[in-house]
Amino acid sequence: KETMMKKVSYGDILKATNWLSPVNKISSSHTSSIYIGRFEFDTDLVAIKIFHLDELGSLNSFLMECEVLRNTRHRNLMKAVTLCSTVSLENDEFKAIIFDFMANGSLDMWVHPKLHKNSPKGGLSLDQRIRIAVDVACALDYMHNQLTPPLIHCDLKPANVLLDYDMTARVSDFGSAKFLSSGIASSSEGFVSVGGTIGYIPPGEFIFSISFIITSEF
Repeated sequence: KETMMKKVSYGDILKATNWLSPVNKISSSHTSSIYIGRFEFDTDLVAIKIFHLDELGSLNSFLMECEVLRNTRHRNLMKAVTLCSTVSLENDEFKAIIFDFMANGSLDMWVHPKLHKNSPKGGLSLDQRIRIAVDVACALDYMHNQLTPPLIHCDLKPANVLLDYDMTARVSDFGSAKFLSSGIASSSEGFVSVGGTIGYIPPGEFIFSISFIITSEF
């Protein structure tokens, strides 16, 4: 049975993020920025992903994330608390998705601590590495083999793997994901329009392998 999402206004988001304060900003990309915040009507911290709708591809990224969130349900995928589609005080189009705040940040913060100011102290134990790798593998199995049509993430990397308070890994950021049509998997031409990390993975980025489990910094 589906539960109704809470309604969140533009004003609620301004208050939750201290009027989009740079102090509240967790990360930023070409298409969106993510802020940490807390709504007046709730006690839990949330992550608020605000889309830069003046940038090319940002609206498509928002629509794709909504489509993925609407059609998926798995413990190792991020799920939305609610979303906001309205206009700002300047009467500009405004779209945001609100997620649960992931207390232990991204996997990238743990494996590349020197690149992050607020990276966690200490490294990952071997047991934690194995459990994270299994969590990501379960998410991929669900997307590729259990969904109809299959879902391809297209930008899977440590920065897009978030860790909950108990270090459960959740794959996030589906803005460049693609649902494959029934005939696409058997046709090489079907992947021509699929971007992201399909066909090429930057060295050092994709570390869900034995080398990540064994040789990453402790």
